[in-house]
Amino acid sequence: MLHYGACTAADNAMNMSEPAALAQFAIDSSSAATALNNALSVPLTQYQYDAMFSLTFNMGMGRLRTHDVWRDVNAGNMSAVPGDILSLGGGGTGIPFRRANEANMFSNGVYANACYAHQ
Repeated sequence: MLHYGACTAADNAMNMSEPAALAQFAIDSSSAATALNNALSVPLTQYQYDAMFSLTFNMGMGRLRTHDVWRDVNAGNMSAVPGDILSLGGGGTGIPFRRANEANMFSNGVYANACYAHQ
């Protein structure tokens, strides 16, 4: 299990080999890319696409479509998207850092060294 913070007893109870984990990651990332590609109605720069892929992978397209970020992206209202991304809460303690990195990636093309990179 990969996540921000120490592993819990529940995390340690999961048992998956590295090859199996990599295969599952490939399936999940392919599914997220397909969902994103099928739903986008506007062209994006590579870094905008990468930020939207991160959101799609993390949240799922069904949930993502219910937020302003999705409406603004498909309307071409790119200046609103970073704020929309920052408004997406929920999840664990690392989510605010993840969203800040995704917003920065979308607006400035800055890729963090790690998903949870923060100061």
